[in-house]
Amino acid sequence: MRCESSISLYGVLAAVAALSVASARAQEPGAADADVMRPTRQGLRLTPTLARAIGQIYTAEEIANITEVSEEQAAQMAEGIGRRWRKIVSDGGIELRDACEGCLAMLIESDGQFGPETSRVFAERVQPIVPAMRDFLDGLREDGRRVLTSDQYAELERKLRRDDHDLTRFENKMKRWADGGFKEGEAPRLDHFEPEDGPPLDAEQEVNHSRRLERQARRVAEYQVNRIGPDEWARFLARAKSVFEFDDEQAAKADAILAEYREKAEVIMTSDWRACMLANRMRRRAYNFIHDQPVEPLRWRLDKEYQDASRPIDELGRAFRAAVLALATEPQRRSLLAKIEETATRHGWTLERGDAELLGLAP
Repeated sequence: MRCESSISLYGVLAAVAALSVASARAQEPGAADADVMRPTRQGLRLTPTLARAIGQIYTAEEIANITEVSEEQAAQMAEGIGRRWRKIVSDGGIELRDACEGCLAMLIESDGQFGPETSRVFAERVQPIVPAMRDFLDGLREDGRRVLTSDQYAELERKLRRDDHDLTRFENKMKRWADGGFKEGEAPRLDHFEPEDGPPLDAEQEVNHSRRLERQARRVAEYQVNRIGPDEWARFLARAKSVFEFDDEQAAKADAILAEYREKAEVIMTSDWRACMLANRMRRRAYNFIHDQPVEPLRWRLDKEYQDASRPIDELGRAFRAAVLALATEPQRRSLLAKIEETATRHGWTLERGDAELLGLAP
């Protein structure tokens, strides 16, 4: 089995997507402190809000996954990561933006399948990204020393040493590709168990890496299973009450609808059903880390099993949301649509015909 590291895809190659979306447009006049994201010719402006969101995702998926942090610590780490993303984009300028967008385009067009010439071009394009990622890891160390306890920081430092190791191997691989050393079947990911581009992980690191992947798989599985059914419906209902400004009578009817559909869902979502769904999603996630075996048929089978098992809940969810939306009066619908159109205009977008129906706001 070959395993991808977080730094190879999330940290380096997924950073391609994050930085490309943000783009160097953060340097435009007046953009540095703008909290409103406006579409530009290259992409979305990296506002403090968007940068903070990137920091929150990284903190939840990478830092909180290796050591328990408080809400205050998570917020401080996310804020620091957001500032560093903005600095990386600003310092990297047009060169970094073009490198990110060029690499992302190649990944999409090639579907990750490279040849001798495309590998050389990709390796040349990715060069400005590697130093940016080293700056990012160094910044994480600084933030970690400031925010985390000594025990928490020790866990973070172990992760960062591994990420440094992985990034070095990735950089060596890209240098080899740039020099024409591409080998058939290679992809821009890290293989921890071949020493060609640097020493592999030691035994302790391999064990910790496997445990970390298992924790990640469980977290993703729990998120996927928990996001369907009554808990998600309750969140939808809370938002509907707020945006439509339901009166007491409408709110009471909406609560009764939720109770009715929750009862229907509980007949399906038994403890055995949940256990099977979690096992399915964990196995599906595990197959993402296997790159030297033909696992696509297994992925397809697991996805189909999951879709078949969740279809009754999805159907109940659609009926529930339709019933809640039906409670809104025509004036409430027009008022909400006007607010959406005003917000869209402020961001430079225009609502088109059919958007009201798409948003569930048509009469």
